[in-house]
Amino acid sequence: MGNKTMDICNSLDIISARMAVRQLARTVGLRTMDQARIALATSSLAQAMGMDNGHKGQVDIESCTKSECVGVKVVCTANVGEDEDTPRFGDARWMVDDYEIVRISPVQLRATIVKWINGRSGG
Repeated sequence: MGNKTMDICNSLDIISARMAVRQLARTVGLRTMDQARIALATSSLAQAMGMDNGHKGQVDIESCTKSECVGVKVVCTANVGEDEDTPRFGDARWMVDDYEIVRISPVQLRATIVKWINGRSGG
């Protein structure tokens, strides 16, 4: 269950990332609805970060384990500018179990989301 890094700079790249997330989610054993949730959350974050509108970014996709739980972890990183308001990225929060947005530089954000096979990892 390999890791994958994808450069994102347009809508087609976002669609490709969403499909790759869905495939990994299927491979690790997420239910169909949870596959759709993590995939939709990924594309929602990428769009909210402007990756389809001039802000180049990167999506890292990997399987993960914590406290004997298995899941899919997606990290979206993009140069969004200093004026971007992080609360607008909250639309994806309800679709995943773990959610974190961090400003890693004055102009760069990193959003990390995880969907676990059985809900929250508990750890």
